[in-house]
Amino acid sequence: MEREAEIMRVRSRAASPELQRMIAGLSEALRAYRMEKPPSIAEMIEFEQVLGILGITELAAEQRDLLLPFLAKTREDRKRLTLQDGFTSLVRNAKDKAEKLKPEAAGVAS
Repeated sequence: MEREAEIMRVRSRAASPELQRMIAGLSEALRAYRMEKPPSIAEMIEFEQVLGILGITELAAEQRDLLLPFLAKTREDRKRLTLQDGFTSLVRNAKDKAEKLKPEAAGVAS
């Protein structure tokens, strides 16, 4: 996950290191969710651009319907993330993983 955060730092257009860590955490959470087709790092960079266009600086469970099409490519993945609290737990896991990243991994000086 730290490697992914470093890639995000280098290739990202986001000014916010917190958002870079959040996206790296989200990517890790999506892989842990055992999706049929988890997003690649390139797709996560595109997702970051989508967030920028939409003016979103922090992920929230309430954004599910807006963001889900950018994260889940298969019908089964979308279905799993809309059942019960799937997207809510995904966002919570992403935030937990982002908090565990070293600040240096996202370009923040200690």
